Amino acid sequence: MPNKRKVIAVLVLFIILILVLMFFIKLTVIDKKENGKNIQEDQTENQELIGGQRDEQGCLTAGGYSYNTNIKACTRDWELDNDQEEAAKIAVDYVKPAYALTIEKVDVLDHPGSFTIHLTDNDFEKKMVGLISWNVTWNSSIEA
Repeated sequence: MPNKRKVIAVLVLFIILILVLMFFIKLTVIDKKENGKNIQEDQTENQELIGGQRDEQGCLTAGGYSYNTNIKACTRDWELDNDQEEAAKIAVDYVKPAYALTIEKVDVLDHPGSFTIHLTDNDFEKKMVGLISWNVTWNSSIEA
């Protein structure tokens, strides 16, 4: 009989040991995975889309835009010469934006002082303004 008791005692200790190991595995491996998922989900929820970061004037800085105080809109200053900058200023004054107007492109036309200015507002609505001889002659909103 003593051998039977020893065998049962060893089996009970073995089962207890397995239960303790399972408990620690759950605590270390599974909980870390769940916490990692929760942390990753929180980071994803708090993360904006790449390129969606705007500065205090509403300019998309990741796209290279910054606020131009002369034009009163977001531009990529290195893309505009003096005439294009003046054309953009005339277009912005005509559109009278409230916030975050972006000059996407200024096309120079054949006639002096003639341009097509491509703009996007804060709601990503595209607009175009046409100048001939430095005067606004047409404008339009374009459905995206």
